Amino acid sequence: MEFEQYLKSALEKPVHESYNPDGNSARAIVVRGFWREVLWQYKAFPRRVKYAIGDFEGLDTPVGWFLQVPFMIALSPVLPVTAAIYWHKKSVAEYRRAYETWKSEH
Repeated sequence: MEFEQYLKSALEKPVHESYNPDGNSARAIVVRGFWREVLWQYKAFPRRVKYAIGDFEGLDTPVGWFLQVPFMIALSPVLPVTAAIYWHKKSVAEYRRAYETWKSEH
């Protein structure tokens, strides 16, 4: 059995009741596919920026915050694509590791 067939059969298995297709599990990311993951990352990115801005603590704010937030805003066109590439590769690699384990057992 090739990896693509294994992946297809793994994704056809019943899902647990807590599975969220809009979540960030490996299954959800692989089912979405790369381009829908890019769109998902663009949709989630403003929440990340808002969360980072919310970390402002007045005089107790770490110096890194003053670098992180402007960089996040300046790189906002690129960071979601970078995140999508990383998470999609990681999710497929997780299935590939499971495939290699399954293959060595059979």
